Amino acid sequence: MSLLMHMLESRQFADKRILAVDISPKSVNDRTWCFWEKTPGIFEPVVSKTWKQLWFHGAAYSKLLHIEPYQYKMIRGIDFYNHCLNRIQAAPNIEIRYGAVTEIKSGAEDASIFFDGHTITADYVFSSIYTMQKQNAGDHHLIQHFLGWVVEMETDCFNPEQATLMDFQTTQEYGTSFIYLMPLSRRKALVEFTVFSELLIEHHQYELELKNYMHSHFNNDSFAITEKERGAIPMTSHVFPQQEGRVTYIGSAGGRTKPSSGYTFYFIQQQSERIVKDLLQYGRPLPYKSSPKFRFYDRVLLNVLATGKMKGEKLFTRFFRSNHILDALAFLNNESVCRQDFGIIASLPWIPFLKAGWEERKQQHFTE
Repeated sequence: MSLLMHMLESRQFADKRILAVDISPKSVNDRTWCFWEKTPGIFEPVVSKTWKQLWFHGAAYSKLLHIEPYQYKMIRGIDFYNHCLNRIQAAPNIEIRYGAVTEIKSGAEDASIFFDGHTITADYVFSSIYTMQKQNAGDHHLIQHFLGWVVEMETDCFNPEQATLMDFQTTQEYGTSFIYLMPLSRRKALVEFTVFSELLIEHHQYELELKNYMHSHFNNDSFAITEKERGAIPMTSHVFPQQEGRVTYIGSAGGRTKPSSGYTFYFIQQQSERIVKDLLQYGRPLPYKSSPKFRFYDRVLLNVLATGKMKGEKLFTRFFRSNHILDALAFLNNESVCRQDFGIIASLPWIPFLKAGWEERKQQHFTE
């Protein structure tokens, strides 16, 4: 949907026949995307809430972070789907079909997809179907998994101008664990219990931690849960293929999930914009080349977390306590410059990061 929307925004593809295939219609609010940026993006019309102040809470450190000129933005899944489908269905050259894709093949002159007994051939195929491939020796793999509730309180409990990016004042027994709190009003908020670990936990364990948090932080067990969302996002240093002939991989399938944080939406928009530019300039999509510098940074940070060289709560507390928030956000968005990189690297404990950096250099898997 993101790629189609960028194509529609360009107004340059009206002469092309485009088919979108999904397994089923999107008709429920099944997820929420949050990200930060300095300028309005093409999905600004469906941004449901923004914040300019973010809390970070560690075990022994708390600070309210003022992030301007960045804004932290939230997009609800259902708003995104409806917005995209309204634009896509109004385009006479775009068709949507629903079915399970069973195979994708690339030939010398075209590519084909197979779904529900149909075969469709096109000049190019863009696939966002994620499958975890065999790990290379030295790859690290964690899962960012979470359960989120939209809660409504009986009294005013939240400050809608201040969100909580990470609150580590919760159990750490399952792995790197924190609460993520996005107030929508004084009585309504999205609250999520998030874990970075190799394995998922049981549903009741997420629920228990959310209940404990609501009780301990708001001294209130009386609230209504109006929506739920649950997800699992890959955090892996595996190098995903960008292209196979005339098939281009996009989204998480193309490695657009940031390995060290799990953020994806912002990086999908960058890739979509680049694909549209390539199609217009060269007549074909080119392999998406992300920065070797940031790929290496991600591998090192993921190495530290996955191998337990440093506990996640201590790592992120050190990261946010020792660096200006604008430098930290630029670094996490793969937009930092050398001055910012040096400051962040210098602020982190040398021994675990030097050891992780040496191990990743030896593996030599960080180049695509």
